[in-house]
Amino acid sequence: MKLVQKTIVLSLVAILCLGLSTTYATSTKSINFKGTIRHVMVEGDFWGIISEDGKKYEPTNLKEEFKQDGLPVQVKATVTNRFNIHMWGKTIEIIKINRIKNSQ
Repeated sequence: MKLVQKTIVLSLVAILCLGLSTTYATSTKSINFKGTIRHVMVEGDFWGIISEDGKKYEPTNLKEEFKQDGLPVQVKATVTNRFNIHMWGKTIEIIKINRIKNSQ
């Protein structure tokens, strides 16, 4: 009887682990855009990027040096299907980011 219980528990753990691993998989859709870094104060505070066409993105890996509200940037990123607790735009993983220098 104990062998049956162990088998059931191990099977459930394996199914749970497989389910979690697919929940956080990323897509391969790559995007390029110009935008502005924003310090967003919704559902706690976090850093987001608003593109020139008004789309909102929440990066998972924005480096400290870019965490400046109002900073114009050029971004290459991968759109992910990760859950976003802030419910603010699409979650992205930055591949490359550069400051856009003021042309004045």
